[in-house]
Amino acid sequence: RSRRRKKPPRRKYSSSDSESEEDPKPRRKRGGMWDQGPAPGTTGFGVAPTIPTLGLPSVPGVHPMMLTATNQHAARQARRVYLGNVTHVIVEAELVNFLNERIKAVPERTPLNPALEPVVSVTMNREKAYAFVEFHSEQDADIAVCMDGILFKGVIPLKIRRPKDYQPPQDGKQRVYHVPGIVSTNVEDGPNKVFIGNLPQKLGDAEVKEFLSTYGALKSFHLVKDSSTGLAKGYAFFEYADEKITDEACKGLNGIELAGKNLVCQRANIGAKPNANVSASLMGAVTNPALLGLPQLNSLPGLNKGGLLAQGIPGLLPLIPITPIIPGQNVGPSRILVLQNIIKEADLADNSEYEDVKADIKEECERMGGPVKEVLIPRKEPQMQESALAVQGLGKVFIEFETQEGANKARLSLGGRKFNGRVVLSRFLSEEHYKKGLLDA
Repeated sequence: RSRRRKKPPRRKYSSSDSESEEDPKPRRKRGGMWDQGPAPGTTGFGVAPTIPTLGLPSVPGVHPMMLTATNQHAARQARRVYLGNVTHVIVEAELVNFLNERIKAVPERTPLNPALEPVVSVTMNREKAYAFVEFHSEQDADIAVCMDGILFKGVIPLKIRRPKDYQPPQDGKQRVYHVPGIVSTNVEDGPNKVFIGNLPQKLGDAEVKEFLSTYGALKSFHLVKDSSTGLAKGYAFFEYADEKITDEACKGLNGIELAGKNLVCQRANIGAKPNANVSASLMGAVTNPALLGLPQLNSLPGLNKGGLLAQGIPGLLPLIPITPIIPGQNVGPSRILVLQNIIKEADLADNSEYEDVKADIKEECERMGGPVKEVLIPRKEPQMQESALAVQGLGKVFIEFETQEGANKARLSLGGRKFNGRVVLSRFLSEEHYKKGLLDA
C-alpha cells in the first residue's frame, strides 16, 4: 500500500509580538497569516513615507530599513492613546461608542473618511485597569488626548495620555482641539496661550477654572502642581475656546486681587532661551556634523539651495533629521504595489504553500484596496539554485491593481501590518518598470 508523504506543519502566525515564528501549528485556512488589521479603506501605520530625494547617503552603521521601521512605529504611536482608570465596570463596546461620539462632535475635525468611525481597536488590561486605543488618524488621537479627565457615564474620570515613546511631530499642525463640554488639560503653545500667576495655593482646578470661565468657555487649562506634594505652585496656563476674547480676559484679570494677592495675567511667552552650553553643542553638531559621525552637510547635494540649511532651524534648534532614501520610495502613485519584508525564500519552496500565500495576499489586497489583476511573487526555480542574483524582486510581492486608487488604499492599509509575524513595508513601483521586469528598480 502506498503511503502519502506528510507535509511539515505550517509556521505559526500572530499579531502578537511575543509569539515565536518557529512554534509549529497546523495549517490554517486562507486569510489567517494576516494580523487583525483596520477596516478596508483605512490608513495603516507602517507606510514607507514618500519624501523628496535630497541626495543624502545612509547613516553609517544603520541599515535604511531599520530607520524606516522606526518611522513606522512612530507613525503608529501617533495614532494611539493610553486610557487609565478603565475599571471592570466599563464595557469595551460602550467605551468605543462613547469615544466615537465625542470625537465626531468636534467641529474642527476633518476625518479622512467621514463614513468610518474614529476608533480602530481597543486593547484592555482588566487587572491593571488601563487600555490602549488606536484611531484611524493622528487627528483623532490628538482630539482624544484633549478629552483627558472626561467622565465616562458621568461618574468615571478617564485618564487619557500619549504612549511613553510618542514623539510629537514638529510640523506646526494643530494638536489641541475644543471638545464640547470638555476642558483639555493639554494647553498648546501658540499665540492664544495665556499665563496667570500669583494664584493662592489653596485654590484647586475647579475654583480657578470657575473664575476664568466668567469671560468665556475654556478650551484648555492646566494648573501647575508640585510633583512630590501635589500642591499648586501658584500659576496656570489656559486658552479660551473663542480666541477673540483673549485680550479682553487678560485685561480684566490682570491685577485683580484674589485672597490677598494681585493676579498677573498675560499672553504666555512662546518658547524659551535654550541653555547656552546645550545651544552651543547643538550648533556645533549642525555646523560640524563630524561630531555625530555624519558627513559634512554642505558637501551633500540639495541642501544649500532651498534645502535644509537655507530653511534655517525653527524653534529651539532641534537636530536636523537625516533620513536615508529607500530605493523606489520617491515613486509617485501607481497601480503597482510592492510589499516588502513579507515573504522568505523558504516560504516559496513548496508549490502548494506558494499558491496558498499568493491567494492569501490577493484576498487581503482586494479587501483593502479593490480588484487585483495580478499577484507576482518572484522565486527561484529548482534549476536556478545557483543563480539567485538572476531573480529580480526576490523576497518581495508585487500586486497589480485595476486602479491607482485601489493600490493607494491598500498601501495605506497594509503598510505596518503583520504577515506571518513580520512587519510589512509598502511602496509603489512604476508601471513602466513593472512591465519591463525591472522589479528591483
